[in-house]
Amino acid sequence: MKTTKQLFIMLIMLSVLMFAYAPLSLAGIQGADQGIKEIVSQVHSSFPVLELYVISVDKDKVILEKDAAGKIRPGVELHLFREGEEFTHPLTGKKLGRFEEPLGNLRVISVKENYAEGKIISAEPGAAIKRGDKARITATKIKLAIFQVINLSAKDIDEESLTYQLIDQLEETNRFEIVQMGELITVLDKLNVTDYQQLADDSIVKKLGQMLGIRGIVATQLREIDNKLILEAKLLSAYTGTPISKTSVVLTGVTPGYASSKPVLPALPVPKGGKLDLSRGGMYSEARGWT
Repeated sequence: MKTTKQLFIMLIMLSVLMFAYAPLSLAGIQGADQGIKEIVSQVHSSFPVLELYVISVDKDKVILEKDAAGKIRPGVELHLFREGEEFTHPLTGKKLGRFEEPLGNLRVISVKENYAEGKIISAEPGAAIKRGDKARITATKIKLAIFQVINLSAKDIDEESLTYQLIDQLEETNRFEIVQMGELITVLDKLNVTDYQQLADDSIVKKLGQMLGIRGIVATQLREIDNKLILEAKLLSAYTGTPISKTSVVLTGVTPGYASSKPVLPALPVPKGGKLDLSRGGMYSEARGWT
């Protein structure tokens, strides 16, 4: 049986594995607080409240109408559904709503002047999506999992404080519900994850999504580039295991001892930068950077 500490270390490794892709573009942001606000803004913009008509369907390709506010963007994932008959109050006859048939999920691939192109990423058994169906993201709170910030720099940074700041700022938008770290560890145990390399598998991320009932996973890491401290974040889809968005900010000041009103991280030792042997698997090395 794995110990809680072992599972927590695996959780840290998962955050690192999520950054096995190309480096992100940099944006100069003053201070840790403002940098985290930029990340929160990027995550928030990935879940706009939308309801759009399906214009046409060709196999797994879907054309959507474009929203007037211009909130739709590449990477956004929407639920597909079909409206059914209206239902009414039995006494007053007042129209209360319509029955709905869930059809699947779609990811926006590109946005044109008058429409958006999407790709079906999952479909309900027997569902046949067609013109006139709808795609949406509701105003209901979005459930996310947040992994503790990984410090790959040589600086002595309080990763837990940064993580608290990120969680608090996400929750303060009133758009997100954040899964507790203990719940993440429990699910890893149920999935019998015994080797952190398993967590590089998209199917594991999707199973985490299903078991936790989340829409996405936010993973962050700190590293140094040209003596600058960079905080990088990825929002991973719980449907596909692939990135929805990426953000990178320069931190010019990190305030120590940040106090969160919502403690969620277990008080366990966290490996510091330089002590994680991440050269295995060709992902990252102190000498070469991204590989």
